[in-house]
Amino acid sequence: MMRIVIVALLALLAFPAYAVCPIVTEGGVQKVTCDQIFTGDIIFDGAVSVPGGITDPSMAKKTTGNMTLYVREAGDDANDCLTVGTACRQIQRPVNLVPRIISDGDDVLIDVGAGSFVAFNANGFTLGIGSTFAIRGTLGLATGLTGRNTGTRTGSGSIGYHTYFDDSDEADRWVPDELAGKLAWCSGQHQVIITNTATRVEVEHTTGCFGTYEIREQKTLLTGSGALGYGPVEITNIKAPTWTGFTIENLKTTGSTAVGFLLYDATGEVLYCHASGQWYNFAIGQATRAARVVDAFCGSTGIACYAFFRAGGVGGALEAPSAERVVAVNTTGAGFMLIQSVFARLEYAYAANSGNNAGLVVEGLHGAQVRYGEFRNNVIGILIDASQIDIVSAGSVLWLKDSIVDGNDTDGIAAYDGSHVFLDGVTGEGNIDVGVQLFTGATLDRDGSTLTLTGDNGDFTLNDGADVFEWSTELGSSGDIVINVENGCRAWWRAAP
Repeated sequence: MMRIVIVALLALLAFPAYAVCPIVTEGGVQKVTCDQIFTGDIIFDGAVSVPGGITDPSMAKKTTGNMTLYVREAGDDANDCLTVGTACRQIQRPVNLVPRIISDGDDVLIDVGAGSFVAFNANGFTLGIGSTFAIRGTLGLATGLTGRNTGTRTGSGSIGYHTYFDDSDEADRWVPDELAGKLAWCSGQHQVIITNTATRVEVEHTTGCFGTYEIREQKTLLTGSGALGYGPVEITNIKAPTWTGFTIENLKTTGSTAVGFLLYDATGEVLYCHASGQWYNFAIGQATRAARVVDAFCGSTGIACYAFFRAGGVGGALEAPSAERVVAVNTTGAGFMLIQSVFARLEYAYAANSGNNAGLVVEGLHGAQVRYGEFRNNVIGILIDASQIDIVSAGSVLWLKDSIVDGNDTDGIAAYDGSHVFLDGVTGEGNIDVGVQLFTGATLDRDGSTLTLTGDNGDFTLNDGADVFEWSTELGSSGDIVINVENGCRAWWRAAP
């Protein structure tokens, strides 16, 4: 089954090469469809006049200052988008109006109001030094709750690597889980809500909540598929000096499309967004520098909440996690997938109750670093190299640090086919089988930090459970090693590389 999943992902997101800057005629107006300037083109007031043609503002190739364009549910795509009163109806219209080169220091904003909008594709933008381009939806107070959407916290604390706050007021209590996926605005931060009880809210954030709070949600809803046919938000071929230059903010996608938010060959950041119902709710592919998802929530999904594939230039991935404070709960597929990439880094990834899959799937990663992760109550906590599809996919390396893997239906971690796991400060219990299971040449290192990852049948095994070992006995001191000469599996206490 896992082999089919990965083939489907790579086939699904196999993009054709883009054509080179043809001139097309639309409605009697000649337009250049990408950024190159041809011999004889005349630049005037930010627009391009094709010789013998008609000057059209949508042909502008380079910004000459800041731009703000507006989209509203009551707008009209015949408008110029320049004010709220002349807002456009759909996001694609202002995307098409923005010059494909954002000049150094210029800021471009597409301001999208509350309501329902169709999908869009943003393709082929190049950002200069110090420039920004944001497509920003609207957040507002959550509605339709049985409990309150504002209040004052009466207590707070931490659970694992996330925090919670209480509001024990007897009135306006919440129904359990009704706040999941919404945002708590507290202590000057938006914090993604993992779950709630009648009086307690758990959030994927370390800041904690002090004083008053608000329960907010995305008011900008996108459905359908963009020009490429993948899903509501398609971001392709974006070049920027840093991932913070291009941002997608405050959007919610639903519907049974292939991908909710797609970043392909794009440097950028998805912030405070919510996706559910897609095969892949968030997908990042072929990132040349750094593309990442931050403070986001995944609801139901077909294959994976978050997929990172054939991407991860070492520089960008080392500078910033490719996913940070992303929550995947009650998904049908896996929580997170890291596939056939150079390097990927996750921090504060939370995956729980993946219906028939793993909290984290790693396949063909030269290096994956996961810190402060929580993988709870999945079929398997973490699954590594379980389905090789070619020689490139062999031997993933995962460094799991300061993370929790517990309550999973089988193993906490299952590693296959020459993969390597380094455990540093990993805890967890209640996994139905063992804490770690190694197959067919997989290896494991631990260091001297706390390691209490276990299962109902013991801590770790190197031969499909025939012999089960304990960390404190077989790997209790520096230099201790356990080897299975028949299948090449090995567990060793040694310092981190």
